[in-house]
Order: sequence, then structure tokens, then C-alpha cells
Amino acid sequence: TRASSLVERKSSARRFNRFKEKIHQENEDLPAEDFDQMLPADQQSQRQRNHNDSSPTISKTLKFTDQWIPCREHLDPHNSILPTSNWIKIMGTLPITSLEEVLSSVEKILYREVTETGVVDLDAPWNPIQDEAVPTISPIQSDDNNTDNNSDGCSQQPFQVQAAHVILSPFGRPTGWKVKLYNASMVNALLTQCEPRGCMRVGWKLVQVQEYDPLEEVSQSDTMENTLVVDDSMVRVENCPSTLNQENLRHMLSRYELAPRGDTIIKWKGKTNDGKVPQPMYVVRFSSAAWARAAVRELQNTAVDEKSIKLIQYPRQLLESDS
Repeated sequence: TRASSLVERKSSARRFNRFKEKIHQENEDLPAEDFDQMLPADQQSQRQRNHNDSSPTISKTLKFTDQWIPCREHLDPHNSILPTSNWIKIMGTLPITSLEEVLSSVEKILYREVTETGVVDLDAPWNPIQDEAVPTISPIQSDDNNTDNNSDGCSQQPFQVQAAHVILSPFGRPTGWKVKLYNASMVNALLTQCEPRGCMRVGWKLVQVQEYDPLEEVSQSDTMENTLVVDDSMVRVENCPSTLNQENLRHMLSRYELAPRGDTIIKWKGKTNDGKVPQPMYVVRFSSAAWARAAVRELQNTAVDEKSIKLIQYPRQLLESDS
């Protein structure tokens, strides 16, 4: 109907305005008139009629072309602004931040975007000359439409987090999260809604958020914080005296069931860029999260050579197979 068409056109304009603001922030040296090219044709005409003839020439690089190509190629022809990865990195969370807090904070924003505002589908074919309606992501998606996920033929909600892994500091403490979203369009929606720019709240704390490319880890140094994968079956033992070694710690934990395979007690070897190293600390792998909780509960503040050791369980992770 005519009314629904008008509503759809207004919704498209709102999405374009939000994207236009993002482009303007990234390209503050360009005249504002260049970004009017991102609006639907009818609004372009109105803005141009109201515009002073002495204004700078409109940039041709942002004009739409009459062809059916992925939406992102119209909006970001130089591939310099829009996200290409479906991962984000959240930095600055509290060490005690739980997986549930991360999921709640991210999914709350994305749910509102998907169900109320609408998320531009950057990879959907689109010809803005022939179709003013910007392609958006449906609230319910089939796994067949997302080859990057483990497809089992089931439908899923695109605002849901696909995977989440904790990031460790050089001192072995959680300092952030790597989070996998449904696709790059959802990453763009989240980053666009971050206020202040590049920040969001996880729980009550304001943290930094940015696009993350897992391939960048290949070029990073082979340090323990980049290679050790932790989960809630693992505990870090802090404030250890220099006399406490792995064998002594194993004896202390003898009545708890450790992991049946792999290294069960690992001495942390973190180091900051300025050469600082943590006090003696160990990471212990238990056979389950229940055994880890039992050890934390019963051995907390145990005195060892006049020092009270601290046991802290790592948070639960969301693996891709669990999502």
C-alpha cells in the first residue's frame, strides 16, 4: 500500500542517515554535500533543490551505479570504511566479567537494531537505481544463508552471538573478549550504535569495541596470552610464594580431579612490553568446571610460606559448536 511504501522509504532514509554520519566521521575533510549521495533519490532531489548553487561540487566517487552488486560495494566502493570481518574485540572488561554479561550487552543492542531499526544487509545484491528499498537482514535466518557458521539446516536469530572467547593480559587475567557475530553486517550495526564512538557498556563498565580480524593473530608474537585457551574448568593460582613449584601445587590439589590429558599445571610466563613480569602464578586444568569451583571454594586463601594464595576460576566460553 501507499502508506507501507512511505514507511519503508522513511526507514531506509533513517538507515542511510546513520551510515552517512559514520562516513562523515571517517572523512571529515570532505564536504558534507558528498554524503547526500547516500540518500534515496527522492530525498537527494529535495536536498539538492534546497542547496545553494555556490556549494562545492558533489563527489562522483560516491554516486550509485545502475548495477546489481553487493550492497557494500555501493556504500563503500573503496572498501575502506565498512567491516569485512564478523568478529569484534571488546577490551577493558573487568576480570570477573561473565559470558552472560557479554552476551546480554551485545545481543540487547543487536536485537533492537534487527527488530526495530533494521540492519542493512551489506552482502545482499542491490541496485539503488532500480530499487530504493535498502536490503535488510530478516530477524530469522536459515543457516543455509550463512556458510561461515556450522550449518545444520536450522533457523537462527542473527542478533545472537555465535562464539565468545576471553582475552588474557600478560599477567594471565581476563581483560576482554573476542566475539563472533552472525556476519559483517551485524558488526557494522553494532559499531554504528556505539555511543560514545567505539565504546559500549558491558554490565556497568564502559569498554572499547572494534572490528577484529582473527588472521591478525598470525603476525602476533607467540606469547602465552595469545596461545593459551582457557575455559571455566581452569583456575589461575595467584600470590604464590617463590618456593611453590608445580609438584608442591599438584600435591595440594591431589584430592581434586585434574584434566585427564595435556598439561594440568602450567606456570605462567607472561611479560609486558616494558619488561614487567607477574609474580609466580600457575594455571590449573581440572576435569570439569565443578571440580574447579570446588578447589576455589575450599582452597581460597590457603597459607603457603606466609602468603595467602588466591584461586580465581576463568569464565565460561561460548564455542562455535555450542552456539
